[in-house]
Amino acid sequence: MPQYPRGPRSRSCEAAERIPAERHNAKAGEVAKADVEKHLAILDGALEGKTWLVGDAFSLVDLHVSGWVAYVGMNGFDIARWPSLDAWTKRSTSRPGFGLSMKP
Repeated sequence: MPQYPRGPRSRSCEAAERIPAERHNAKAGEVAKADVEKHLAILDGALEGKTWLVGDAFSLVDLHVSGWVAYVGMNGFDIARWPSLDAWTKRSTSRPGFGLSMKP
């Protein structure tokens, strides 16, 4: 899986710097983070014991959802916390087309 920026200079931190401090809402940020983690847990459960989300082959569903999960990872979420999701993400993002699509 490609390595994305993590830590204090992640994309989410850069975005936060563009938003004026008086518009920051820590409570809303925590609620949003909890929502994303809830959805990651649902995906992890759906992938338990499976190779792909739907059927026995990589599909449009895997393509679409893996893009979102990769984006979430770029924003500092540790996908390794969800083992089935982590394994699926590695399978999905190791496909040649994914690497090509991530080039600037």
